[in-house]
Amino acid sequence: MAQKFNVFTTENKYLQSEKNIVRKEALGRAIDILTINRDSSTIATLDYFDEVERFMLKDSSNPNDVLIANTLSEKDKFAWKKHYKSILGKKQSDELRVAYLSGPNPENDLNELIELGILPENVWAFESENDVYDEAVMNLLFTYPQMKIHKGKISSFFENSAIKFDIIYLDFCGTFFSSSKSNKNISTLISLLENHRLNSPGSLVTNYAYISDENDPEVKKLIAKVVALYLYPKAYADFGGSADEQGYDFYEWYNKVEGNAMNYYSEFIRRFMMDLTAVYVPFIRICKSEDYFKMFFNADDKRLELCNRNLFEYRWDDIDNENREVSFKLEDDYGGHLAESMNHYSIPWFIDMSEVKNVNTLCEDEVTNDRSMLKDFFEEFYDEKFRKTTKNMLTQIFQNNERYKSRFCAMLYMLISSEYGNECYSERLLRVYELDWNIYSIQACDVFTFQSVAGLLIGQMAVPYHINVNKSLGWQYKAKKTIMMTDLFVLDECRYIYDMMPTIDMLPVRMTDSSPQICYRFALDALDKNHIRYNPEIFFGCAVVGVNHEGFEDRWFSERIIIE
Repeated sequence: MAQKFNVFTTENKYLQSEKNIVRKEALGRAIDILTINRDSSTIATLDYFDEVERFMLKDSSNPNDVLIANTLSEKDKFAWKKHYKSILGKKQSDELRVAYLSGPNPENDLNELIELGILPENVWAFESENDVYDEAVMNLLFTYPQMKIHKGKISSFFENSAIKFDIIYLDFCGTFFSSSKSNKNISTLISLLENHRLNSPGSLVTNYAYISDENDPEVKKLIAKVVALYLYPKAYADFGGSADEQGYDFYEWYNKVEGNAMNYYSEFIRRFMMDLTAVYVPFIRICKSEDYFKMFFNADDKRLELCNRNLFEYRWDDIDNENREVSFKLEDDYGGHLAESMNHYSIPWFIDMSEVKNVNTLCEDEVTNDRSMLKDFFEEFYDEKFRKTTKNMLTQIFQNNERYKSRFCAMLYMLISSEYGNECYSERLLRVYELDWNIYSIQACDVFTFQSVAGLLIGQMAVPYHINVNKSLGWQYKAKKTIMMTDLFVLDECRYIYDMMPTIDMLPVRMTDSSPQICYRFALDALDKNHIRYNPEIFFGCAVVGVNHEGFEDRWFSERIIIE
């Protein structure tokens, strides 16, 4: 059960409000994880690395694990730990730089930050509304003139300034998404991530509203629609298999989500952030760069079209099935991967379902008695507000560029369905793919293959952030009549993994050296456990120790702390 704390409010909404309790707690934790608890802020830690080695040498019942662990040289282990320490460093609270959205009373957040040890000289506040900005300046002018307050959008500052922060607090106040084009929450997050405005490790605090029936039944229904569609293909969205794997059709799943929309909305916020940091932003970075894209892929427009056709369409009747398994040619793929591997293609599935033009196609496989009911359901589901909302989301994610979206989906297909997709690999990536993985990769708990490193090679160049699931926290409180959800996401670039990994041209040779490979994989085990339940599209077969062993379990976000 979620934790609950009672708060006795007074007329002074600022000094005793639930929001103040949450803000104090979130900012305090954000500072602590970057200072006194900095050693545990990263996804892989020195202690975790040692625990993996100890398990392999002493606790595993598999005698082969001892042989694997003994291949790790003291030299490689020392080099990894030295590199890790150089990246992590140490910081005190008075060294941290903070950014947040101002509002008319920026001194409220600032007072809290100063009490927690932050220097006002290291704080930036942002306000784009003229009248609000003027009021904010007057409130700071004679109290904290050394604090910086910037007139303009924080996203523009992220794009044009070289300043980096340790903590960024984005109190969006409204819902995560909406049908209004003025809602640019996703664009703001992307500008932060794409321009790397947060140091690593860093703390990102967000605050969103949940609109209930009490506030606006129509908006609450919209939230349920978007959340249901986004979570339907996701494994473990309901702490089990995907909704499809659990036997729910979409109509049944939507009704379940609508009946518990607040909790599923909470899950959506966290899962979308996992996708945004580790998948959307880094993969789109590759899509936007011709040099980076060609480093990995040799895919002209015709091949990209084939990849997307194979991903989104079934073509069973058009294929020579006798030869299909033999040829594995791109043009001979029978397609339908989107439906058959829904969990690995959950993002393209959401894109495809968001852009359905004819709802009749969603009812074709149903029996006659259900077809009419489903048609009515989907016609109401795909109303104008829903279509505007998902369009607004996808426009922000792919920066209003259809080519980025096409390349993004094709990239996932080429990497995940590699038996077909390898036809689109560059010569450099093909050398990695054609490596005899059975001979050169050390097999521990998981079978380490091309899919185990493909996404990591992308990340080495794209420099993603990864959310540290174990150290991130969430709160829920009520501001007047509106339920608010605050999250502290601890972000880690994991360069202690990516920078220790050989680059694309050196990897085929370096894979033959057992010691650096196992050193790298001891750290990679932690990243695998962090993402296995959230982003299976980027990590395959990376576990060294099984998730059934204590201390090496797969990682889940903790339940929200409810402030009452």
